[in-house]
Amino acid sequence: MQQRWDHFVSTAKNGHFMFLRDYMDYHGDRINDSSLLFENKGRLVGLLPAHLEKGEKRSEIDLVSHAGLSFGGFITSRSMNVSLMLKIFSVLADFMRQRDWKRLIYTPSPYIYHRYPAEEDLYALWAHSAEVVTTKVSCALLAGLSPRLNDSRRRLCRKAREMGLRIEPFFDLDRFYDMVCRWLDKRHGAKPIHSLEEIRYLAGRFPDNIKIYGAWRGSELLAAKMTFESPTCLKLQYVGSTEEGLESSAMSLINEFLLQLHVPPGKWFDLGTSMDPGTGALDRQLITHKESFGARAVLIRTYQLKIN
Repeated sequence: MQQRWDHFVSTAKNGHFMFLRDYMDYHGDRINDSSLLFENKGRLVGLLPAHLEKGEKRSEIDLVSHAGLSFGGFITSRSMNVSLMLKIFSVLADFMRQRDWKRLIYTPSPYIYHRYPAEEDLYALWAHSAEVVTTKVSCALLAGLSPRLNDSRRRLCRKAREMGLRIEPFFDLDRFYDMVCRWLDKRHGAKPIHSLEEIRYLAGRFPDNIKIYGAWRGSELLAAKMTFESPTCLKLQYVGSTEEGLESSAMSLINEFLLQLHVPPGKWFDLGTSMDPGTGALDRQLITHKESFGARAVLIRTYQLKIN
């Protein structure tokens, strides 16, 4: 059913290339996929990217949408309305009840990834007494309409240009991945979610959506950022820097470059979440840095719906 699934994603009001099967299936050996398709009178009206996980008790099973992606939730067409979504949630609850699946763990796509309003699922979650279990703070700005870079950030970008830094597309995945690993380990004691092999596969399958930009001084790579691009939003997915890059504001210069040349007016620029990977708490220094570009908070909530 891949062709039918992918076609619906490409025309949905909240579709994203991460929901295409070639992207979702890259970790099929680690995740027990249980994605669902919903039809109304023989017509496909919604998709739910999902997988199964062990529940709160080892004997229990949860349906999760989606722990292997940045977010999940129902993918719907422009014909979706609140009444139909309420029916879909009732059908989903019955479906799960028949299989003795105990909970729906649900992370809907943020509104900045919607081509057209698509929050019918949020009302259905409330109507079915779902609870918010986690909230992450991301930061985004709307190109052409958001507050400008603050004075300090503009001075740092100007200084970086005066030092001779330049921004160019970057294609050496091994070198980029090594920089990201070093950066995450030093700053957060963490590792990338994707392996190098997974990054190489995804970048090869989606070259129009996944790109890398590097900040160079001569032949020296100081910093680099990987972007994930969807119809409504360009997101910073992975970043890395050397100490020299940090001191010369190389990463800030990449952001300025992307805003000027690759994020057209009316498109969102998602600078990613600002949560500490170790504790899950808000990293205030990190979010202040992102806000200095004019970005403001976008919440990513995960809901829990118990199936009684």
